[in-house]
Amino acid sequence: MDRLYSIIDSYLASDKSTPIIVDVPDPMMLEELVMHYNVAYNQLIRSSRYCQDNETPQIDKMQYELMNSAKPTFLLGLSTHLKLQGELTVKMELRRMLDMTVANKLVILTFQCKDYLEYGDPRLMESSRIVVASGQYSIAPKVIFVRESIDYKVAASVRGISQMPKLYEAIDQYPVICVKTTKSKKDFPDSLISIEEIDSSYSALIHTYDGFKDLGQESGTEKQWKYLLRSLNERGGWAEFLDYEFGGIENLLPTIEHFSSFDVNKQWAYFIALRKHGAKGNKYLTEVLSEAATFDEFVAGLFDSLLRFDCQTSIFGQVYDQRKKILKGITGYNPLLANYLKKLTDKKDKAIYYLTDLTQLEKEQIIEVINSYRDLYSRQGLMDILSGVYPDLYYYLQSYKSGIRLIDYYFDDYKYCKVTNCISESFMLKVQEQATLREYNKELSPRDLFIDKIDKSKSVLYFVDAFGVEYLSFLQAKCFEKGLAIKVSIGRCDLPSITSVNKGFVESFTKVGCKLVDTKELDEVKHSGQKNYNYENTKSPIHIVEELRLISSWVEKIETELVSGGIDKVIMVSDHGASRLAVINESETSLEVSEKGLHSGRCCPKADVSVKPDCATEENGFWCLANYDRFKGGRKANVEVHGGASLEEVAVPIVEITKVGKAIECNVCADSKVVTVSFKKKAELRLFVAEDSENVAIAIGGKIYQAEKTESKFYYKIPLPDIKKVGNYDFEVHVNGNVIKRGLSFEVKKEGATERKFF
Repeated sequence: MDRLYSIIDSYLASDKSTPIIVDVPDPMMLEELVMHYNVAYNQLIRSSRYCQDNETPQIDKMQYELMNSAKPTFLLGLSTHLKLQGELTVKMELRRMLDMTVANKLVILTFQCKDYLEYGDPRLMESSRIVVASGQYSIAPKVIFVRESIDYKVAASVRGISQMPKLYEAIDQYPVICVKTTKSKKDFPDSLISIEEIDSSYSALIHTYDGFKDLGQESGTEKQWKYLLRSLNERGGWAEFLDYEFGGIENLLPTIEHFSSFDVNKQWAYFIALRKHGAKGNKYLTEVLSEAATFDEFVAGLFDSLLRFDCQTSIFGQVYDQRKKILKGITGYNPLLANYLKKLTDKKDKAIYYLTDLTQLEKEQIIEVINSYRDLYSRQGLMDILSGVYPDLYYYLQSYKSGIRLIDYYFDDYKYCKVTNCISESFMLKVQEQATLREYNKELSPRDLFIDKIDKSKSVLYFVDAFGVEYLSFLQAKCFEKGLAIKVSIGRCDLPSITSVNKGFVESFTKVGCKLVDTKELDEVKHSGQKNYNYENTKSPIHIVEELRLISSWVEKIETELVSGGIDKVIMVSDHGASRLAVINESETSLEVSEKGLHSGRCCPKADVSVKPDCATEENGFWCLANYDRFKGGRKANVEVHGGASLEEVAVPIVEITKVGKAIECNVCADSKVVTVSFKKKAELRLFVAEDSENVAIAIGGKIYQAEKTESKFYYKIPLPDIKKVGNYDFEVHVNGNVIKRGLSFEVKKEGATERKFF
């Protein structure tokens, strides 16, 4: 250093009027020179003084000022600015500086420019106009150009090209310096300084945090990567971000249940987290991620990836359940669901396995598929499918044992015909038989006889318009889910089966102070054809979806009524039922009557000049059809119809709903956990039920099997003559019309040859 001081001091004391260049190999030496000569009679000037923010120095302006400076001047930073423009510029501009004539002294301090100061004139070195300090070059920092809008943070950062030399030549020896600039690497194609470029938040992220490069920039938009970069900078890293947003890596999979509550940025970040860490333990999510390079592909895959699995394989049930659990937390993607349903058509009759009961669209599609391929499903096979994909429809189709044989067998078939949108030949024969026999007149008592016997104290009346017997199995299931018990009576309404002649019973409740809840939504669905339910537009009975939704909502309200206190009972009574099959039959009677049909032709005023048809019954001055015809003059019904005398129109439930008391213990007897069958030996199950009742039954696959008492009190046997297939069977237990337990099971095995008795 003493040699440098001596040379510079001699220059400052001389009468020379040209500048000198002093080149240093490292920031330490440069800093020592600056500190040594930073005294009052000298001035230190940086080349940045002659720059606009994102430009290199204006050389002409700089030369003019330096030529006329009143003080000895030390110029810093010029060589670094010139290096950005290439070797030719460094050599040319430094030579121009040397050729200046200055009013005072000018020392140009260059940084690591030894290789560019060879001008072929040894006199420049010999006369100390160019001085190259000896020493080892320090490692130059890496320069990164970063766009102004990108949140990239390093220890050393400046704004603009003008300020770059401050850090590049700094004593702190930063390994990386960040230059916020609108310039790009291509603006300096000949640069002697190695430049990297961060032109996106993604590139800033992979420079700062490990593990993102493998994801690929296409995994997110600039806006999304910017969000993640900012979030990681704020939280202090990726692990800290995961802890804050999702509760840590170990909580990623459970967090998907809350996916829809996330904002769009957090949803995308969740996708990135899964891309980085995988979905170990969840086969369905693993499959989705294997095909998803972008967030849009990920969300689409949550819907569509199930289509890549064969519904006949053993793994299908697992991935189906995993997908359903995931989609419970995914809302607001109706276009993706609609597109999924389009793709599903290629599965034909197997499409039903790929649907869930999570959305209205899917539930309606389940019914559409059933209608399109009804001939390919067995009745029990369809029930088995529905128990998994649409439990509510399964419970609707499940048998209900009222104890009235006519009712039970009739409505089992009626409901199946309604759902499959087809009147079977055997059921049509039954309808035609009842149209003339009308056995319900013997089997069913008038509704008012049951109502008169009901204790109406501390009760609420739900007057449910058009609530037929068909819904009792579903109501039974929903009440069990809410911890409610039901007592059901089935009566018959007055004819014609319309509201105006079937609401007199309401007064018997209101006059004793019962609160009245008048519910007409079900009837409105059947009449108005809302939501495209109109039969002229949609042949499939998709309105069933809305019917079941309404009944579920009533049970929830009833539960609230009973739990909130003040009442002991809710009494649900209907004015009449309704018929879907009379609508799809599309038949107008050939019989001539003098009066026009009313209520979609299901009845007409009694006519003195005509003869009452055999298939009609007379009451209250009307002839009411008991088959599926309609009188002429009546308009076609929109969805369902009432006014006639078919059993589904006439039979009405009277339901008393209360809170369940003490739970009834119920278990499979030890000797029945495995049931053996053979050609001669029929299956039989034994149960312990801590209730002495004449009405114990079990439901297997929607079919009801009646129990018989045994010699031991509280022990029941249930013959299962049609259960022959080896396997495990789940069932539920009914006592007095209430479900008291679900989830019980037994196993059926074939009796082995060694177990058979030959003598």
